Amino acid sequence: MKAIAIIVSLIGMLVIHHLAHAQVYPCSGKPGEVMVGQQPASNGVASIPLCRRASQAAAPAPSPAVYGPMIGVYGAIAVDDSAHTYNYVSGQDDFRTAKKSAMHKCVENGGKSCRVLVAFGGHASIVADRDGEFFVATSDYLAKQAIRDAFSSCNKKSRNGGCTLLAPPIINSMFQSPETLGAFDVLDLLYGPDKEGKMGWQEALQLGKDLNALSAYMDTRIYWAATASDGEAIFGAYNRPDQRSAETAALKDCAGKGCKVTQVFKNTCVGMAWPNHKKPDLLLETTEDTAPAAAKARALAQCASKYGACDVQVRCSGRMYPNSNPDASDKPSQQ
Repeated sequence: MKAIAIIVSLIGMLVIHHLAHAQVYPCSGKPGEVMVGQQPASNGVASIPLCRRASQAAAPAPSPAVYGPMIGVYGAIAVDDSAHTYNYVSGQDDFRTAKKSAMHKCVENGGKSCRVLVAFGGHASIVADRDGEFFVATSDYLAKQAIRDAFSSCNKKSRNGGCTLLAPPIINSMFQSPETLGAFDVLDLLYGPDKEGKMGWQEALQLGKDLNALSAYMDTRIYWAATASDGEAIFGAYNRPDQRSAETAALKDCAGKGCKVTQVFKNTCVGMAWPNHKKPDLLLETTEDTAPAAAKARALAQCASKYGACDVQVRCSGRMYPNSNPDASDKPSQQ
């Protein structure tokens, strides 16, 4: 019996120890008490009821989590290939609804050749080249990575370049997206973690508002060009991604016998002059300059010093030249 009494006593002590950590005490009969247990009787001592304040009573167990499809977190982009326009939607309940809504918006805005470019959850960015072709990228979590990837795709795949980030620069699948970027976002986009001292805060803020100017910073493409002649006329290919494709395209247009490449250049303009009333053959004089008017004038002067009266033309290849033949405007467009 003594052994049993000792065991009962130990159990009681364990109960008291456990309940002590739960802020309990022997019930006093005062209002606001809630009985939560009792100390077992032992050694002739009656059991002792144990209480705690009602405000400290155990909270009800939380309801189990209910898992299911997330709603309002999907977006989509639709483009009209004929008009080179785009539309986007956000806050849709699923991919199917997002695609349908984007198509409806495209048609509603007058689109004749609408198609869904992408449906996504997270973030998306869309870039267009000077030919109106669209390049898109998405990212689940890193918003600015979508911009980088879309630009990289355009720089590598575009036939004529001129890649430009379209507004809004980051399309959020859940919320309405702002039309600009903040200064910190611009610095992080251009320089990553090594952004300290690379650009002033005000300049970055201005770039975030001018997506054309920001796009020029991100355009890493080299704009190759080549001219070819068969002795009768000059043919050219401009804004190509590499030298070989420029030369191949120029020679392809030059279908006559004896065609050969006469000039290869990149990210600049070339003035070409030849004696008046003669064909642009071996007497062709060429000069390079980033300013179209200067390239043209220098080539004319060089030709005139040798042959007298000369004919002249200028051709350009580069992001800042929207037209390879800038004779209509000697001042390049700053994009």
